[in-house]
Amino acid sequence: MSFKKKFKNRKIKTRDSVGSLKNLEILDTQSFYHFETQSIVIKFRVPNKKFNVKNIFNITKTKPTIAIHISDGTEDNAQGHPDKENLLCGLFNVSDITEPVQLSPIKENQELDVFVINDERNLTPEDIIEIIEQKNNQTPFENNYSFKNDKEKAEPKEVEGGVIVEGP
Repeated sequence: MSFKKKFKNRKIKTRDSVGSLKNLEILDTQSFYHFETQSIVIKFRVPNKKFNVKNIFNITKTKPTIAIHISDGTEDNAQGHPDKENLLCGLFNVSDITEPVQLSPIKENQELDVFVINDERNLTPEDIIEIIEQKNNQTPFENNYSFKNDKEKAEPKEVEGGVIVEGP
């Protein structure tokens, strides 16, 4: 099964203010959730227009956590890629995240942890959790974190992410 909502892959515009943002890092100034509508807006940098979202998984253990599985259909490393001209942008509802179980509504002033995984294979939520834990060398669900990836270990599986908070 794949994620039903489409993400838009577009060229970065001046107003996006991406600065030194690396590929796969969350653009936290424009990524947020809206408490009242339980909607999530997320944007992150990718190296080309071929990237698409394969699925979004609820991997919550103790705090709301989602994993966005993306691929451009190749084994190419996105983080080390010199091209940084595109943003993958999505707007979806908390209720759209149903695998392996429905994501619970996000409470007011709660943070949402987000992982972006670049891998061409078809992955299960269990695969995603294993990849994240291997990249972090810890269980990423035990504390509040802002994930930074060890690029040397990330080919072809890559993991990046961030934390988003309630927005306007």
